Order: sequence, then C-alpha cells, then structure tokens
Amino acid sequence: MGIPKFKFDERKYLKEIEKYIEKTYSQHYASNEQQTFEIIEAAGWGDGFAIGNIIKYASRYGKKSGYQRKDLIKIAHYTLLQLYIHDNNPNHNNITIERLEELFDWDEKTGEAYWKVDKGNNRKGRHDGSICRKE
Repeated sequence: MGIPKFKFDERKYLKEIEKYIEKTYSQHYASNEQQTFEIIEAAGWGDGFAIGNIIKYASRYGKKSGYQRKDLIKIAHYTLLQLYIHDNNPNHNNITIERLEELFDWDEKTGEAYWKVDKGNNRKGRHDGSICRKE
C-alpha cells in the first residue's frame, strides 16, 4: 500500500513538533532524566495541567503577540501529554503508593516528601501537599 500522501503537510508539522518536544527534554523542564510532568501526573494533576495548557495556548493564539506558531506547537505537545494520560492511566487521579515511592523520598521526622533528583547536585524538590518546588 505504501506511505500515504498527506495533502496538508502533516508529516512536516509532525517532524517540527517532534523536534520541539525533543528540546524540552534538555531544557529546565527535566532534571536527571525526570520530566516535571512526571511529578505533576503522579500527583494526580496531569489532566488539569495538560488540558489547562491546551486551553491557555489556544485562547492566547492570535491575542498575545499575535498569531504565534509556537502556541500551536505547544497545544500539540500538551495534547500528546493528555493522550499519554488517557492511554496509560484510566483512573487518572488514583495515584498508587508504589508510584509515589518511585518519585519521592519521605522524611519520617518532618512528614515532608522530597522528589528525587540528581543526587550529584544536592538539590531536592519539596512537596508540601499542593505543589512541588525546588529548594
């Protein structure tokens, strides 16, 4: 049958989106091969985060700084993240203890959770029940 011929340059746009996503893995969104989105999704906020960002970039397209292609690329990226959640976590907000233990170290004395990052840089992220942030 062969490779289908797309009429609207879809293959070109998919390659552009893939290059954009590859860059996010080396930017500030990742720490020691762990994407910030992993923490957000594990905490049960993946749906709201992904859908919220799709809405954010769709609603600002054409308004903030005009019609920015990058907004459309970001919409596609967050759509792919939401597809991942859809396909891999049918109970989106039912986080397991095992998954939390993969992502966090727990301080028994204080009851605080610290997300695991590169041990060589002596940084830990703190989870205070509502957000994860680097200290």
